Amino acid sequence: MTVSKIDPVNNYAGNSSTTTFDFDFLIENKDELLVQHTNSLGVQTTLTLGIDYTINETGNVNGSYITFPIAGSSYSILAADEVISLTTNLDIEQPREYKNSSKLNFETLEWSFDYIIRLIQQIARQVARSVKTQEGSLIEPNELVNKLFEAEAEAQKAVSAASEKAEIATTAANEAEIFANIAKQAAFYDIKIDKFVTAQGQKDFELSFEIDKVERILSFNINNHNILPDRYTLKNSKTVSLSNELNAGCEVAITYLAGDLVSTDAVLCNCFIFEQATPASDWNIFHKLGRYPQVSVVDSSGRVVIGEVQYIDEQNVKVSFSGEFTGKAYLV
Repeated sequence: MTVSKIDPVNNYAGNSSTTTFDFDFLIENKDELLVQHTNSLGVQTTLTLGIDYTINETGNVNGSYITFPIAGSSYSILAADEVISLTTNLDIEQPREYKNSSKLNFETLEWSFDYIIRLIQQIARQVARSVKTQEGSLIEPNELVNKLFEAEAEAQKAVSAASEKAEIATTAANEAEIFANIAKQAAFYDIKIDKFVTAQGQKDFELSFEIDKVERILSFNINNHNILPDRYTLKNSKTVSLSNELNAGCEVAITYLAGDLVSTDAVLCNCFIFEQATPASDWNIFHKLGRYPQVSVVDSSGRVVIGEVQYIDEQNVKVSFSGEFTGKAYLV
């Protein structure tokens, strides 16, 4: 018999239907075949003959096939993300004995040479898949493997750090976008606050500066409570009119966008971000802006939430909600 130049291994990925797997190399007995299963996580185990699989035949120079799994095996039919590997499992030994004789048994001699070649093929396969260092290198294979694992760990740390920085950058970008949306109308106007103490029956309030639309009124505050926009109208470019009259002595503060152009930076820099880290239904915000700012609230999932805004004074504001949650308040 001759031994062909082959790589004594066959690997198969599953397809959830195939149960027979060929091998194209000689095994003289069933112990000379090693069958291994690799699962979807990359964990490899050695299968047991007669429990997990059967071998069709031995002694065929062209190989044969196995059946896997068999009845009673704990394994299922090989799935698409699993692999089965078939390779030789020859013992490193010389089992044939040569005695003194006047005749040379060429059959026995050839068998011994064939076994050596098959064993060399098996070892060559194992060597080809092992970690090696070049001749003359001062680093040992085990040391090289350790360095590879260390490099992988460092790479994972770098990925985690980069992911964390990307998340911080995304948060900053989201906050910038929120500010940009809030300040879009205000970006080229000055924010003004006019304060009044009402007379009995007063409902009209003359502003210090002209405005051209009611949308430019940022807030209308009566006794530290913001009222809804449907309760006031713009009577003319300088007069805001309430839908009902007020009693004497009410404190009114109207925040609006006047027509004096200012830079975008001047508006955006005069802002304040408040973070509510623990769930609460009442947010008490000390902002130090020295005025009655417009308040926009976004919860931790990115949704805009409407609350009741109460201005305690020009440095403090309280925002009340129907339920507790965390998030951020943007004051401009």
